[in-house]
Amino acid sequence: EKSDELAIFNILKLLYIENDRRLEAVFHERDCWNLGAIYMQYGCAKIRWGDKTGGLTMLRTAEAKGNVYAAIRLIHLENNIARRIVLLPKVAKMSLDWYRAKMKDPDDERVLT
Repeated sequence: EKSDELAIFNILKLLYIENDRRLEAVFHERDCWNLGAIYMQYGCAKIRWGDKTGGLTMLRTAEAKGNVYAAIRLIHLENNIARRIVLLPKVAKMSLDWYRAKMKDPDDERVLT
């Protein structure tokens, strides 16, 4: 099942790059995904298409499923500039942890972007 979801993630990523709204239909082929990166990709698309509230909900789900990029993105989107500056050390640590995990295993589901 993990390889199936990884394939779906890669399809979603390509559709996101192309700004193709078929991404939504692919996402809704299932009620629930195990791979947080799928929610992250759909959340970013929803934000791009103007649904910030729905996008943030998807990013929170991705974060809850362990996706590090979604957690970093949420800090950026949910905080004003002053708060982001305060949170910079946290984001730097998260980014370093993401980088280390990505170098160790590029297919680690926590670091898919």
